[in-house]
Amino acid sequence: MKGLRILAMLTALLCLVSLTACHKKGEEDTTTVPDSSIYTVSFKTGGGDDPESVRVTAGSPVPEPIPPVKDGYVFKAWLHGTSEWHFSLDKVTSDITLTAQWISLGSLFESIEKTDETGYLYTYKTSSLITLRLPDRTAKGTPIVGIADGAFAGADQNVDADNVPYLKYVMLGKGITHVGAEAFAGCSAEIRAEGELLMLGEGAFAGCTGLGEIRLAEGMTAIPPEAFAGCTGLEEIAIPCSVQTIEENAFEGCSSLKTVFLGSAVSTVKDSAFVDCEALEEVYYYGADQAAFDAIEIAEGNNGNTALLQAALYFYAEEAPAVDDNRHWYVNEDGRVRIW
Repeated sequence: MKGLRILAMLTALLCLVSLTACHKKGEEDTTTVPDSSIYTVSFKTGGGDDPESVRVTAGSPVPEPIPPVKDGYVFKAWLHGTSEWHFSLDKVTSDITLTAQWISLGSLFESIEKTDETGYLYTYKTSSLITLRLPDRTAKGTPIVGIADGAFAGADQNVDADNVPYLKYVMLGKGITHVGAEAFAGCSAEIRAEGELLMLGEGAFAGCTGLGEIRLAEGMTAIPPEAFAGCTGLEEIAIPCSVQTIEENAFEGCSSLKTVFLGSAVSTVKDSAFVDCEALEEVYYYGADQAAFDAIEIAEGNNGNTALLQAALYFYAEEAPAVDDNRHWYVNEDGRVRIW
């Protein structure tokens, strides 16, 4: 009997210890991270737009902000002290300030010319930049509106140890509306424009395999020859209602092009404008009916516009048509294309 009492006491003691341990464990699970292990990361650009500071848990990576913009300069990197900060590798262990490193436009382009109080960028000098986000103005405040003929010719010549071009991303500022002949010809970098392009030279983006979404402005009257030839990454293009002519080979070899929005003023589509666009599925025409589309002079047969002619064709209608034929389209309140 005495042994049983001792066993019972030991069992009770073990349960008490177990309950205490469970209670402590529960307390640990609900304890918040001490403030001392959360640090503030600030950004200073020295003349550009400073990104908002962020709070980061100790040992965690810092979310990389959108590259800043500064008149007359191109952003290169964020520095912690004198060392470049690598967002995918470096971890925060204290409050820090990252400072923008800039490169002057003059060191990247051979000249910045002033024409009618506007500037054009001429001849990009190859460098080890990976991302190139062009500003809207020079250091003197002159608006940069264009990229000159052949400016980025040879931009892929500067390569790393694995023979891969350094330049991978190019962002055109909102003010850039003119892109000259062969300005980006053969450039494999991903190219995007923050604004709308009004004037293009012949072969402006020819062979730009990384060209993504691009917006063309109302007021453009023609798509020049080979303007987008070989842009294998281009999936959609909206041709403004001011465009009257799509020149020869304008979209030749755009093998991923699926959707074309075709302006109502287009009267001529020349030879091979859409040759080798085998992915083309849909044409959203701003004209009202088949008769309007048939009036367009489209080079046919061996001249390479079969893809355009065989794609599903939809006509624009502000209101639901009297006949529900699933061939009319509109844009809803969310900016999405819908079929009536």
